[in-house]
Amino acid sequence: MVHGPFYLPWICFCMLTTASVAHAEQHRYLQTTGDDSFEFLWELNPNKPCTITTAAENEWHHIEHNPDGSTRQWRFSDPRTQVVGVRVGNEIHLEGTLNGRDIDRRLALEGLPWQQSLSYGLRLLLQSTEEKTTFWMIRQDQMKLLKLTARKISGESLAINGQVVRCQKVSITLTGLMAGLWQAHYWFRADDLVMLRYKGVNGPPGTPETRIELIE
Repeated sequence: MVHGPFYLPWICFCMLTTASVAHAEQHRYLQTTGDDSFEFLWELNPNKPCTITTAAENEWHHIEHNPDGSTRQWRFSDPRTQVVGVRVGNEIHLEGTLNGRDIDRRLALEGLPWQQSLSYGLRLLLQSTEEKTTFWMIRQDQMKLLKLTARKISGESLAINGQVVRCQKVSITLTGLMAGLWQAHYWFRADDLVMLRYKGVNGPPGTPETRIELIE
């Protein structure tokens, strides 16, 4: 059951998905880590500003994008953490509560873009002529920045929901000397760039692999 400060964003998202939103794109995904799994809803609203909203029973994200596709605002809520991050100039102002404790931080971007929704941000890489891009992403369990590099990988076929689909694959790594310590992969459907699958370890060594896959 949804409860506490998470309840209102969840109700608002449910109202949004039942309302008539022009040209909204919606998908449902299954996320599995070890023996734990849950479904979540993903919605892209292309109106200005372009937004991504994802909602599971106990987690909610709402992301607004700049015209260039980078993140300008992120709202996140779960039963113990509620934060808002806003890009102001060349930094992110992050405030709210993390695990029940107040936080108020300014995170320097050092001239790089902020991409908090890779299901959307990596589409832009695939649509471009660039082979790779480097950006910042906020690690939500610590509310600290991670510098990541995304690279295009040659297309391949993927079996999803009983069908073989042509995909474009993207790898995500840390940067510099840390690049070999962690990586993850995203697969996007070639014809419309809908995210089909994610695989990666979202935690310290020994953490089970996380897998996200499109349901519909």
